[in-house]
This record gives sequence, C-alpha cells and structure tokens, in this order.
Amino acid sequence: MPNSLRYSAFISYSSVDTAFAARLHRDLEAYRLPRRLAQLAHPGQLRRGRLKPLFHDTWDLNAAHDLPAALREAIAQSESLIVVCSPAAATSDWVGREIELFRALHGDGRIRAALIEGDMATSFPPALLGGQGGPVMEPLAADFRRGASARKLGTLKLVAALAGVELDELIQRDAQRRTRRVVALAGASVAAMAVVSVLAVAAVTAREAARLQQARTEGLNEVMLTDVRSRLKRTGRLDLLSTVNEAVLNYYRDQNDLSDSAQEQRARLLQAMGEDDEKRGNLETAAARFAEARRITVALLAASPQDPKRIFGQAQSEYYLGFIAWQRGDGVAARRGFEAYAALAQQLVRKDPSNIDWLMETAYAESNLGMLALRQAGDAPTAERHFTTALSTLQAAANSKPRDVDRQLEVADGYAWLADTERVRGDLAGVAANRTAQRRIIDALLAADPLNVAARTAMLSNELAMARLDAARGQYGAAIARLDRGRADAVAVMKSAPGNAEVASQARAFELFKVRTLLAGPAERRPSPRALAKVLGPCEPRAGGTSDHEIADFCTVLHARILALQGDRRGASRALAMLAISPKGDAYSARWGLNLADEARLAGQSTAQASR
Repeated sequence: MPNSLRYSAFISYSSVDTAFAARLHRDLEAYRLPRRLAQLAHPGQLRRGRLKPLFHDTWDLNAAHDLPAALREAIAQSESLIVVCSPAAATSDWVGREIELFRALHGDGRIRAALIEGDMATSFPPALLGGQGGPVMEPLAADFRRGASARKLGTLKLVAALAGVELDELIQRDAQRRTRRVVALAGASVAAMAVVSVLAVAAVTAREAARLQQARTEGLNEVMLTDVRSRLKRTGRLDLLSTVNEAVLNYYRDQNDLSDSAQEQRARLLQAMGEDDEKRGNLETAAARFAEARRITVALLAASPQDPKRIFGQAQSEYYLGFIAWQRGDGVAARRGFEAYAALAQQLVRKDPSNIDWLMETAYAESNLGMLALRQAGDAPTAERHFTTALSTLQAAANSKPRDVDRQLEVADGYAWLADTERVRGDLAGVAANRTAQRRIIDALLAADPLNVAARTAMLSNELAMARLDAARGQYGAAIARLDRGRADAVAVMKSAPGNAEVASQARAFELFKVRTLLAGPAERRPSPRALAKVLGPCEPRAGGTSDHEIADFCTVLHARILALQGDRRGASRALAMLAISPKGDAYSARWGLNLADEARLAGQSTAQASR
C-alpha cells in the first residue's frame, strides 16, 4: 500500500446522497483505532491513530477553478475509492467516470462500496461491476441499509479496509473500548452524584448507563452472530467460530434478568453453538444446546404467538432437534421435529407470502421430508416430489440474489438430493445430469472464491458421488482416480478447517469407497488383500457422530470381504457378527445413502464362497 499519497480515500457519490456522504466522511475521519490495532495498520495510513484525510468534493473542491483537473488530481492522490451506492449513484455518469478514472490510475484492488439503498442489482454503478463488456467484479461492500447498528458495522468495515487491519479483531477491540467507556462514564456519574449526595439521581443514572451498555453490547452481539459468523463459516474455521460464540456467551453469563430481545439472541447463540458442536461430531453437546434453545423459544412464542420472529425462532429449534434425532438414529423423533418445523414454516408464509426468507424455510422443510422418505423408507417417488418442490423455491430465491453464495450452495445441494433419488431408482443418467448441474454451480463459486470452505466441502461430496457413478458404470479406473483426487482435496480442506468432523468423515469416505471400488473391479487388477487392508485401515469409530458409526459399519463390511479373499472364513464371519447395521431400521444410511444390509449380504456371499 503506498503511503505517500495525500488522501486515505476518495468518496464518490451522487448529489442525491450528499447528506450521507458528508456523514460518512465525518465518521471515518473521526474514528480513532484502538491502540494495538493502530500499531498493526499499514504504514502511512494513520495520523495519531486516525485515518489520513478523506477527499470530499463539497469541502475540498470549493476553491478549484478547473473542476475536472482538480478531480483527477484528488483521485490520483487517493489510496482507495469509496463508492456510495444507491439507485441515484447507479445512474450517475459522474460517479461512473470517477470509478473508471480511479481504476485506470490504481486498479480494482482498493475500490470499496458503501450500500445505502436498494441492492447490488439496482444500486451498483455499472462501472463498479466492471462496465460494459469488462470482467464482472464484486467489490467489498459495507451495508448501511439497516439503521444504527448497520451504520456502525459499515463504518468499521471501511475503517478496517482502509487501515489494513482485520475486521473481526477491530470489532472485538472496538467493543472492548466502548464497554470501558460506558463503565467509566457510569462510574464518573455515580461519583459526581455522590459528591452532591443526590443518591436517587445517581441510581437513575447508573440504571440508564447500564441500559445503554446493554443495548450497545446486544447490538455488537448481533453483528457477531450474523455478519462475523457468516464470514467465518465460509472459512470453515470452527476454532474462530468458538471464539465468537464465547465472546457473546460471556455477556449472558453475568446477566440475571434478560430482556425478550436478549433471550431471542441467546437462543440463536445456543443454536449456533449447537450447529458447530454437530460439525465437530459432538452430538450430545449439540443436543443439550438445542434443547436449551428450545426451552427459550417455546416461552417466547407462548408470550407472543403471532410474532413472526418468534415463530421463526421456534421453527429453528424444531429443525435442529429433529436433525440431531436423525443423526442419533431416532427416526420417530426426527420426523416429529421436521414436521413441526414444516408447519411453522407454512405459518410464516401465510403471514407474508411475498417474504422470500419465509419461502426458503418451506424449501428447507421439503428437503427434510424428502430426506426422511428416501433414507427411512427408500421411497424415491415421494422423496422426488419433496426435492423438486424444494429446488424450485431455492432457485427462485437464488435468482432474486444471484451473488448470494449461500443461496447458490443451497441450489447445488438441491440437485445433489435429486441425484441421490435417481441413484435409488437406478437411473444413472439422471444421477449424472443432477450431479453435473450441482458441479457447475460449485465450480463458479470456487472460481470466484477458491478459499470458500463451504463450496470446497460441497465439491468433495460431488467428487465422491461422481466416483460412485463411474464405478456403477464399470469405469473403475476413472472412479479410483476421482477417489484419490478427492481424498487429497479433503486432506487439504482439513488443514484449513481444523476440527471439522464433517470434512474428516469425507476424507475417510474416499478411502472406504476406494476399497469398495477395487473389490468390485476386475480381479486381475485388484491389489493384494494385504494392500487392500492397508488402504482400509482400522474400523473403530473415531468420534461420537453417527456418521462415524456409519463409517465403522461400512469399514467392517469391507474388512470382512478382505478376510474372505484371504480365505479367513471365521474372521469374516466374526466381523459381520459385530455389525450394528442401521440401528434405526432405515433403508439407507444417513450420510452416504448406503444400503448396509445389502453390503453385509455381499460380504456374506464372499465368505460363503471362501468356505467352498
């Protein structure tokens, strides 16, 4: 980052947005970075802990006789460009020219967007997205559309970008500083009141200070549970998510009488923590957190049964408990939770049929019910109806926000479920078509962000499914190549997402399906039983999740087949006797849709042949 330029940033805006631009200019120049972060900022970016001056034409061009020349000089002397995005800015020729001039002088890397109205489609100037015929960009956007809390977060985003510091650390240290200030102000107020012996007034002041501190802290907690958490989920860093969770949880540990809004926030925190626990494979801890969250959401909904926000909170509780029941092998409880979730989602849509978020809840509910139909009963027609309905809604939602990564991933997941349904039907062409559609979406997401762990994890699932398809078609060499490549990719993702049991299970699955594929392939090309056993490895569950027991059963079946190849009939029989095969009585296993009973019968046949 150059440090000899005069301005930290040039603010480009439409005249319609003059008031916002002036306020943004004032907020950015007035913000003083916490001391430790000021030491980490890019050299030359700060003056006594604050950003260098920003260029704002209302103030800085008043004396200019040659406006275009002065403008070019200001842009040339600005290290970054902040574009105030609104429908007026999107149609402003002048804003577009300022963007193009900055790009010509400095490139794309230091262009920031401040979205104040509309959305990317209606408010981003064409030049900001690359212009006519140019490459499409998606610049870092600070969202100022949702009131005071959004204004604070948006300001912090821009400060972090301009100063070259981490946003997450800036939020945390800013919160610490603000809390210290509130406490100091409260203490000073109490001391002053004590001097004049106005104890009653002091008590009121202390209560007001505490109220203000609570409101501010809850506002920051909201930022951490939404924006910060969303960003960290894409990195797959469960350790950093735990840090965010603990930071919010610490606030509630010291609170005895929480407001309704704080209770709602605490329930969402517990749900978020339970979600992370599930990804680590800690189902017992996750279940406890979800149960506690449900106790809160039930009480809140009882107090205000028509409040959409509380209906939504209760819906999430029902879903999470149903999902954990499914993971534990309790199909009855899983259906009860998923059906309750579906009913609440429909209730939300009846209240506001045009709300795309509520419609998406119904899509998730349809996917859950399709999963139950497919995995519990092997009922492909019913499952397909649910999945098709869900995919239609998810596609509509994704089309309304084409740059929303999460919505694109949900569409990709919808195609994956349809592919699983076609596999149960035996329609390999249908499997290929749906998996190809899924892969196109994931490829596009990874091209835009190669480090998105959610997209990389989805790609692992796709690669495993395509390898299974190759094997089903008799293309064993292609299947083995995919499985080796997929395992290497899974190991790479594990390094960037430590503690993620889901990715670890995927890495293990590539090993198991490789053994299965080698056993199914031509005998003359099959490695020795000793080599197969080495690839297979030990079969004990490695964690507490159901997927690990699914892996253990699958591994044991494969182990029995290898023993049969070696002529060890007794060893193979003993291995098969240890199976827990699908304790919930489902037709297909929870994670990979395996018919473990069929796998065991195949192993039994191998054992019988070995005995002859």
